Amino acid sequence: MQLTLNDGVKDSIRQSLGGQLDVDWLGQTDFDMTVNVKGGKSSTDLLFGIGGQHVLTLASSFDSETNSLLLALREITDDVLKFNAENSGLSALSGNKKQEAANALPDAATVTKLLTKYHGMILEGIENIEKSSEDMTLDDVTQTVTVLTCTVPQAKAKEIELAILNDMKTDSDVRSIIENLQALLDESEPDGSVAYDRFLEKIDARIAEIEAIEYGEDAVVMLYDYVNSKDEIVGRRIEQGDKVTSYLTLDDGKAFVTKADLSDGISVSESGTKKGDLVTSDRYISENGTTVSKISFTDFDSKAAKKGQLSGKIRIYPNSEGIDAAASGTLGDLAELLNIACELDIKGDWTAGEFNLTVFNGDAELFSMKNASYAISAAGEVTEPAGKQITVDGLDSLEELTADLHLDPLVENLRGTPVPTEYVDAIAELSDQLKAQ
Repeated sequence: MQLTLNDGVKDSIRQSLGGQLDVDWLGQTDFDMTVNVKGGKSSTDLLFGIGGQHVLTLASSFDSETNSLLLALREITDDVLKFNAENSGLSALSGNKKQEAANALPDAATVTKLLTKYHGMILEGIENIEKSSEDMTLDDVTQTVTVLTCTVPQAKAKEIELAILNDMKTDSDVRSIIENLQALLDESEPDGSVAYDRFLEKIDARIAEIEAIEYGEDAVVMLYDYVNSKDEIVGRRIEQGDKVTSYLTLDDGKAFVTKADLSDGISVSESGTKKGDLVTSDRYISENGTTVSKISFTDFDSKAAKKGQLSGKIRIYPNSEGIDAAASGTLGDLAELLNIACELDIKGDWTAGEFNLTVFNGDAELFSMKNASYAISAAGEVTEPAGKQITVDGLDSLEELTADLHLDPLVENLRGTPVPTEYVDAIAELSDQLKAQ
């Protein structure tokens, strides 16, 4: 990955350092990282360069069984720093924790089984479905859809919900999922039984709450499904008293519009154009009428996305309405700092890909990560950094490290970079002083 800073960012860094230092050499830095994970152990090699020239190598390893983190900076010392990471949260990132998390999640067959079972219980309780055809319009997009309308008495909906809740109390798959996840999250409860008991208590409380509700004969739930010519459900609307939840996507082959009103005042709207499988659109996420964020897609491959692949540009904007409010209030001076947007130009999937990431302030580019690529494959050998280990537990350990510093390799690497000669000479002088001590 190549990190590039624009002139404005470099000027800000220069000002923060007193305004006299040359920081133009920071304009382009390079990173190359390899991580190997096997079981509860992992090792990382991070190569850092400036202007295409290698400068520094950071090698590390982590063992989740001993909660030890080893860290070495190859170009400045032969020593290895040893940290106790037991309370740092790093153990959660270890290989065996990731595997435990994967094992705790239900497999695809179990998920399909549960969805089919409980969805089937809902469908069995639905009767009297009416079918009609309707031309629907959102913004400037019109599409003919089939509307499936179902009226469900609240009493029947109550009966269905009670049946599902009572079934979940004895479902072995549900119990296994809860117990496995709890055992992962809390090592003091390896069998997860306490979490399952709490789950049953909540189920019983919900059952008692539902049973206490009495519905009149006129109380109904209205369900509407909107189906396109390909027999795909493109929208759904649920009316329960004064509560309405809905979403609808209309697509005329060239343009499309999506509107969704969800619970708790959250709404989503999106409109854009299509060229084959490539989508260009703007999506707005709002809460109680105020825009929370905006996401723009440019030539985004919708077909690839359905296969778990990403291709195209995605730009995420900040809460623009919130920034406008801040600019007119007491946070006016800080409003500009909030106007940060990110653009990801990517092609790949979870196993491999290439991307460029750019961060903007308003329309001005702040910095970018270019020519970045990633790949996941079978792990190589997990190794520990070699050298004398210094346990970090206070100033004495850092003094021991300082005594063993050697900066000659770092100086040699810096000689071939855009770093100003006077800065490199200063480091070389420091290296000579350390040798003399």
